[in-house]
Amino acid sequence: MTTVVGLAGPAGVWMAADSRTNVYDRPVGGAVKILRMPLDGDQVVLVGFSGNAGMPGLARRVWREDLRLPTRGDGLQQWCDEIASLFTEPMVAAGMSDAGLLDGNFLLGVPGAGDLPSTLWTIGHHMAIRHHDDRGAVGSGEGPAIGALDALLALGTEPSAAVHQACMIAISRDRWSGRPVQQEFTPAA
Repeated sequence: MTTVVGLAGPAGVWMAADSRTNVYDRPVGGAVKILRMPLDGDQVVLVGFSGNAGMPGLARRVWREDLRLPTRGDGLQQWCDEIASLFTEPMVAAGMSDAGLLDGNFLLGVPGAGDLPSTLWTIGHHMAIRHHDDRGAVGSGEGPAIGALDALLALGTEPSAAVHQACMIAISRDRWSGRPVQQEFTPAA
């Protein structure tokens, strides 16, 4: 019941998500699905959640504000894998799992800093997979969202508008996603 779509570029990372969730099988709007997670210093990464509705709350509780981005690009994969494990272990322990595996995927938007470019990752059970085209989506609206994002960017749509419109298009095509749209941006340093 989610659509999260993201884009990384030289200016930073853009992310948009629907806000529908289920409360006793009744669709309700207003759920926060993208968190701004602070790092040591003044940087912020974006995390967009699809899966169990309790994941954002638990993620806030286990997040460590002393985390620092690596200073070199070759350390970024390991850093993102560590973020995956930081979330996986407590979420599985809290029952947010399916057959022992994390029940959901996240988008992790890492803003560029120094020699590191802005990047977008899908986070799963103890793993981080980089989107080398800097575009990604997760959730039940993933297919329409990524297709719409590709088309909008090919037409020259500005990144913030492209991410927002891609999410809106996915909402219109996915019966499990709904308005309003939450949108976030974190700039590269």
